[in-house]
Amino acid sequence: MTSNAAFMLLAMLAQPSIAQSELPVWHGPALFCGYASHIQLESDETIEPGDVGIHTGNFLWSGPWGSAAVTDIEWASRPISIVRAMGNLGPYTLYRLVPGEHRQIRYALGDEPNHLAAYVGSTQFTGGRHDLDILRRIRLKRPEESDGDGCRYRMMLVVQ
Repeated sequence: MTSNAAFMLLAMLAQPSIAQSELPVWHGPALFCGYASHIQLESDETIEPGDVGIHTGNFLWSGPWGSAAVTDIEWASRPISIVRAMGNLGPYTLYRLVPGEHRQIRYALGDEPNHLAAYVGSTQFTGGRHDLDILRRIRLKRPEESDGDGCRYRMMLVVQ
């Protein structure tokens, strides 16, 4: 590595990161487009973006029904920690996963032919119909397929 290349790498690593408190909170009604999840937010719902990477992004989706932590993966393999495959939810496969931290009920929604997945977990999930009503609102699309969808809020990785 040349000294100029090493300097550029160090300069990029030295860039200050954005503190969690500086991230925006996005309010509905609006279409939110994550790395895989597309959610039509209702007027009383919000998205709080979290960490992003090359093929993944995290966010907190909240509304009067509670809140859910979501991890989108744009290049996913079959989910791990599966308790059971629950069948199809529209065009997607729905999996119930091993409970997470604080006995959080977790699901994975997968579009396996396209390698898209949304891992969704919430302490407000009960394992019943309420959970499915929330999960049905998630559509999975690649970021490049969402151009023209009217996304008001979009998660993406910007490298400086």
